[in-house]
Amino acid sequence: MKKAILTLLAAFCANAQAFTLDFLAFNGTNLTSPSTLNVPVVGYGTLIFSTLPGQVIAINNTHGAVAANLDSGETLTVTFVGDPLVGGTFSFIGLNIGGNDDVSTTEISSNTYALNLATGDGVGLQSISWSAIPEPSTTMLGALGMLAVALRRRRA
Repeated sequence: MKKAILTLLAAFCANAQAFTLDFLAFNGTNLTSPSTLNVPVVGYGTLIFSTLPGQVIAINNTHGAVAANLDSGETLTVTFVGDPLVGGTFSFIGLNIGGNDDVSTTEISSNTYALNLATGDGVGLQSISWSAIPEPSTTMLGALGMLAVALRRRRA
């Protein structure tokens, strides 16, 4: 019984919203404004990829792996439509980022980020990774509930 309760508690406290999304399934896609690429992420919500007017971001194998390829002056915007990105870490994982590439990540709002290649000969965004940290009060409430169940079973 203790083992089952500990397993449930661990599952409750586990990070269910963490994910890594690569672009392999979108090989051959061109992202052109105002069109967006909407990607459902199981257990989280949707990621919406967009670019600025007049720009085309190709998703292909230019840099040695399937990636969203940015040329100099291009911007890729990512909007997280699921739970707010509070208390977690978010990262772009790229390819071929060299010394001449000026790549920056800008937070536009709490759920929207922009990846911009100001100068350089091109980079590939291979994947995006998000690791959410559970809210402490929610985790504590779940732990107290599990403890109450365990103590009640023991007395019965």
